[in-house]
Parts: sequence; structure tokens; C-alpha cells
Amino acid sequence: MSQPFGKFPSLSAFLEAYKAENKEELLREALTAPPDLASRRIRRIQRERRDLVEVNAIIVTVEEDDSDASGGKHHRLTITIKEVLTGDPDVAYDLDDAVDNQRPVFLGIRFGDAMGIREQMEGLKVKGDLHARGEWITRDRAKDHGGERMSVLHFTHHPIGFICTKERCYA
Repeated sequence: MSQPFGKFPSLSAFLEAYKAENKEELLREALTAPPDLASRRIRRIQRERRDLVEVNAIIVTVEEDDSDASGGKHHRLTITIKEVLTGDPDVAYDLDDAVDNQRPVFLGIRFGDAMGIREQMEGLKVKGDLHARGEWITRDRAKDHGGERMSVLHFTHHPIGFICTKERCYA
């Protein structure tokens, strides 16, 4: 059973639609390049557009897992950021605001398939510590896209991220 995220029936649906919208923008930009350079331009823009952050956080809530068959399974948590280890200038204002105001951040952790971490994480509990690296979606971008008005940290798995509890790291 999946829980809604903004106007979407699940977090998975939100993330898939967000990814598709970004892909359309990327393809429009790539069309401005000569055909023999378009694929290289797409890869470069994809790397540059990833707003990656690495943080230490505390779990505020643990929600029921998302089990949307079309977009994979996700652990659904809210966290507060204790410390920013690596930020991205493109999202610094939102990340700093989340830290300074201890504003809850939505954390989606994909699991159970080759697109995320292989197995379900154990020991996710309120007040538990996390160390995570992933892609940051500002709360304004999430809301403008139809999601909740809260920042989202996702893609906390291979090839760009990871997530660690006190007991174990997952990638």
C-alpha cells in the first residue's frame, strides 16, 4: 500500500514524474548542440544538475513503506539535519534553512531492486542517527512539481549516494 505525496498517489510516482520533467528539459537543451555532441552534452548537464548533499541527521518519523509497483519500494522518513558535510551551492539556501530552523525534510530510500539498495533497511527508528548522501530537492521545487511543501532527500543509493545507520551502511 502506498501513501500519497502531494498530488501524487505515492512518493515513487512523484519521483518518477520529477525525473521525467527534468529529462524533458535536458533533451530540449541537448537539441541546441550539434548531433554528434548531443549525447556528451546530456551526460555533462546531468552531472551538473545533480544537487548532491551529504548530511548527518536524526529520524523524526518513520512512515509506512511505499510499495508502488511502478516506481519501486521506498522507506518513507522525515528527518532533521544535524550537520551538513557536503552541500551544493544551487540548494544552499534551502539546506541552510532546514538546518537553521530544524525544519523536517522528507527522506525517501528506494529498496528491494537493482535501482536502489538491495534489501529493506533494519532498525530505522525515531531519534535514530543517519549519515546520508543523495540528491536534494528544495521544498519549493517539490511543491511546484505537485509534491509536499518540504525538501526531499532521495537517490541515497548507488551510483551517487549511500545511507548509514549506526549499525550498517547501504549503497
